[in-house]
This record gives sequence, C-alpha cells and structure tokens, in this order.
Amino acid sequence: MSAPGVYLESPAPHISSGDSVAKRFWLKSAALLPVLVVVLGTSGAGFLKVLTVSVLGVAGFEWLNAGFFRKKSSLQNGDAVLTGVTLAVLLPSHCPALLVLVATFVAALVIKECFGGLGGRLFQPAVFARVFLDLTFAGGIKSPELFQYAGEPIFLSAILLSAFLLAIQKKIYFETPLYFVGAMILGAWVTGGQDLLRVAGIAVFAGYFLITDTVTLPLTRRGTNWFAILAACLGVCLGMKYSTVTAICYAILMMNAAVPWIDHWVRPRRYASNTGEMPGSFGARSGLGNKR
Repeated sequence: MSAPGVYLESPAPHISSGDSVAKRFWLKSAALLPVLVVVLGTSGAGFLKVLTVSVLGVAGFEWLNAGFFRKKSSLQNGDAVLTGVTLAVLLPSHCPALLVLVATFVAALVIKECFGGLGGRLFQPAVFARVFLDLTFAGGIKSPELFQYAGEPIFLSAILLSAFLLAIQKKIYFETPLYFVGAMILGAWVTGGQDLLRVAGIAVFAGYFLITDTVTLPLTRRGTNWFAILAACLGVCLGMKYSTVTAICYAILMMNAAVPWIDHWVRPRRYASNTGEMPGSFGARSGLGNKR
C-alpha cells in the first residue's frame, strides 16, 4: 500500500469495468430460463432432446475446431451455450436429432468460425441455421412451440419475464427492442388477419433475443434503432406469405447483410475542414484558408 501523497504509475488502460463479453453471454442465457422452463414443461422430452443436442453440438463443433487449428478454446465465454439455446427455441420439439446436429454445424463452423470467430460473423448464427434447415429440408421444419403458442398466457408471461430479465441487465439499448415490437404490432394491425397477442409475444422474444446480437448490429445507437425498425417492417411484409418464424428470420438476416450500408448512412458527419474553416465558408471555397 502506498504512503499518503505517493502515486504509483501503471500501464494503460486505466479505466476498468466489471463488464465482459463472457458475462454478457452468460447473463443473456440466464434470462432465457423462464422461456426454457415453459417450453420444456409443455413439450417434455422432445424439447429436452433438441436442447441437449443443440447446446452440445455447438459446443462440440467449436471445441473440435479449436483443437484442429490448435487455438485457444472459446467455450468459457458462453457464446456456444447461448447459440445452442437460441437455436433450440427456434426449432420444433419433434425435430430429428440429425437435423439439429446439421444446424449446429452451420451455426458453429460455417457462420462463426469461417467468418473469423466471435467478432467476425456477419449473420446471427442461430437464425441463419434455422433458415438453412428451412431451405434444405423444405416442408420438414415446422414452427417452434414458442411461436405457435406465443399468445397463450403461460407462454406470453414467460416471454415477458425473460425480456424483463434481459432489460434490467442494461446491456442493450432499451429502446431498440421496443421499436421492433411496436413496428411489428402496428404492421400486424394494419395488414389484419393475425392474432395480435400472438404477434406481440413473438415480437417481444425476437426483439430482445434475436436482433440484439451485438456482433451483427450496426455500430451506432441510431443505426441499431433503424436496424430494428426495418427488420420489423420486412418481417411484417414477409409474414404475409411465409410463417412467422421464417419471415422474422429472413428479415433479420437481410438486415444483417445491410449493416455495412446502415453504418455508412448514419456515420458521424464532419463539419470542419483540416484548415479549420467550415465547409462551404469563403476561405474553404476560395482557397484562402490557412495553409501549412
């Protein structure tokens, strides 16, 4: 311990925080517990099998990839568990184990590792894996129980509780999921013919747990909010032809691909030139600014 009035020097950085990538992933997984309990209680052993294969599959493929390329395993950061849990919720409880394993391969290796690992992926891995199964096994993948019964009181209560548990962690922009939920409900009301309570339940789950993957979101708060609004609008339009889970997943992936353009669109603007003159001022136009 240093004496009074004596300061110790230490290397940068000097700002520390208790937050971490691993903490965020594990806490987000914990917030999904109410949803998992309700789906497990209603679907029984079928969902338990899907959940087990999904989590172990993603974790196993990531572990094999780390061993094959002789790099440090990233299992401890919790991303594999979160991806596996999210994927399991997006699949029906009767989904064959082989198809679940194929989906985990796509999520863990194709989307995450082939794009450079945790911070380099372009698409939300669980959503992409679900869409991959839809495209590859057309007609064989039905809507998950969570989406089918999202308007039922027990399912809706679990979704709202999970969303609340994630919101109080304050790891996401609080208004981003609300923009998504509001746009989805408004679109469903305008188009008509849908159970608004069910749409609300699905929108809350997607808004809090599918579009909030920080790796695949725009860099700015404004860009993130536009991402949510546009994803909801696309989801409503696609929902007029496809099932709700398919429409939302397609919408999220389309917006993931559009993130570079959103970042370019909302990038901070520069309002002064290198010479110290404001753009468009007399000095800047006539070349009378300070020259070096």
